[in-house]
Amino acid sequence: MDKIFETGTLKIFSQLSQNAISVFDVDARRVHFDTTSVSVYGDYDLADPPFQITYSHSKAKRPAVELLQLYKGQIGIEKNFSFLKDPAIVNSIFLKKAERIEVPGLILLISLLVWRLMERSMRQYVEANDCTLTGWERRPTKKPTSFVMTTKFAGILVITTGRNRKPARPLKDFQREYLKTMGVSDEVFTVP
Repeated sequence: MDKIFETGTLKIFSQLSQNAISVFDVDARRVHFDTTSVSVYGDYDLADPPFQITYSHSKAKRPAVELLQLYKGQIGIEKNFSFLKDPAIVNSIFLKKAERIEVPGLILLISLLVWRLMERSMRQYVEANDCTLTGWERRPTKKPTSFVMTTKFAGILVITTGRNRKPARPLKDFQREYLKTMGVSDEVFTVP
């Protein structure tokens, strides 16, 4: 953890993000950091408020319609970040040095990046091939999620004898389809 911290968590995440944008051909115009939010708490006398609400423009000079589309698309990301606020996650982190919280935070962010890229790959595949995947309760879906995909592989067992590895049972067609959507072969379970 010390070496990761010394290298710089922001530097590592920035480089990983840039690589992901390049490898997965992400439209960088849809990537943004929201720095315009302001939150005010408390009771205020509305007849004489201590602040004035004004309307400003995007720092990036984006048109209002584009900003609205970006914000409307954020709900999926916001839902994925909610686990970071879960007391079970936050309370379980014990650190000798306060600055080391950055490294577990980086690991969580990288995990979320991978989670979202998997979902994006699946959805692009479904759209490009005009097909559906098996979702909850074996219902077809055009909007597969990473969470549902992980449930489809929950019972996979790999038997290892010496240097040989093989699945305990053959993969089902819907499992192979999920792997295909992410450009992964079923050898992912047998080739270390």
